[in-house]
Amino acid sequence: MATLRALAAGEAQRFNLLCVALALWGMAQGSGPVLDALFADSVATGSRAGVYTANQIAGFLSRAVGPLLSACLFARGGNQWSLAVLGRVMLAGQLIALAPSCLMLFFLPSDLGAEMVPLGLTLCSVAARAVSRRTGRVQTIAAFKATGISLLVTIAARRDLWRRPALMLPIYVARTCLMNATPALQKSILMDYAPKSQRGRWNSLDAVTSFGWSGSALVGGYVIRCHGFDAVFL
Repeated sequence: MATLRALAAGEAQRFNLLCVALALWGMAQGSGPVLDALFADSVATGSRAGVYTANQIAGFLSRAVGPLLSACLFARGGNQWSLAVLGRVMLAGQLIALAPSCLMLFFLPSDLGAEMVPLGLTLCSVAARAVSRRTGRVQTIAAFKATGISLLVTIAARRDLWRRPALMLPIYVARTCLMNATPALQKSILMDYAPKSQRGRWNSLDAVTSFGWSGSALVGGYVIRCHGFDAVFL
């Protein structure tokens, strides 16, 4: 984006914006160690020598193709090394780099869902509060729960999606976030309608409902053993 802004800016601002673009690009290159770790985790032990060799060859080839492409672009621009031409060459390289960056979205580690859920819960909680201002708290809670249940039914009914993490992971995260985004609204309703002298009693009774998690987990384990995961989801 900084490169695009540089191309559209005047000559006086172009140099500064190109410097910003290069700085941001350098920050992005700092993710190299993380990519190396993800790359290693994606290859079975004993098979890394061949895969790392192929990765090294691909790196060498890209280092040869990149300068060649730059030379062609400069030649097409009349071999003029102006800031405008430099910006276009940089933009072309970044557009090419966008393709492998998008492919990284499909490399999903097994714990990515656990990492995404807290952020999703934060966003859904904010969204639930915003929606409740327009539609009401009870209506918002019902809508969020109904949507979460429908996603859970989708997980149970579409077993073919279980081996497609790029589709299943967003469904799982969305379901978890929607189902758990409304406790604040539920608590506010309880505190608003319980008499002030009885709020402690009702709050304690509400806390007792957490024991239901333990009982349902016991029943769920039995259902999974007898009928599988899809049955317990339903």
